[in-house]
Amino acid sequence: LDLTSGQLVDDDVVNDAIHSHVRPMRGGYIMDGFPRTIAQVQAMETSWKLSRRIHSAILLDVPDFVCRAKTLGRRVCRLCGGNYNVAGVNSLGFDLPPNLPAGDRCCPENGGGEPNVDWIIRDDDVEDIVQKRLRIYHEHADPIISHFESKGQLLRLVPYKGHAEVEQLVSTVQEWVSARSAEGVGVDAAHARL
Repeated sequence: LDLTSGQLVDDDVVNDAIHSHVRPMRGGYIMDGFPRTIAQVQAMETSWKLSRRIHSAILLDVPDFVCRAKTLGRRVCRLCGGNYNVAGVNSLGFDLPPNLPAGDRCCPENGGGEPNVDWIIRDDDVEDIVQKRLRIYHEHADPIISHFESKGQLLRLVPYKGHAEVEQLVSTVQEWVSARSAEGVGVDAAHARL
């Protein structure tokens, strides 16, 4: 897979890999980033045992302008491997500050860690590839979102404050999953353990 292509991995490869590793678990499980195409949803719903299928979906609904800014702001220190983000987003209710080290550098013990000297940008974190990834995301994700939403199986969350809201988001997910379990939807509170 070429990271700079912005393409998704083939559906059959993904389905086979996921299906071969998913085992029914007491309390269920969370799958992050699957399914990524409607073909993966259809394969799951027609060929997987009921106990292995996805019964509920959670969407972290983040607008493209936020995804674009935060993706283009990602940096990795070439000395210590630390991950940082130089982009802050403060618009339309979003309050997402940059993620920077406490001091003026991330790893002074290594003799460096200066943002404009030692931090690098991933090869695929450039404008044209980010735009392509967002376009591909919408081509594939929008039908999946509509599918789960039409079946009443989608919880849509907007993380306006990012990391600062994690506890609140987890609580919301736990309440939603518990309510669905009480309705006999096929999920239980264990799905919400993040």
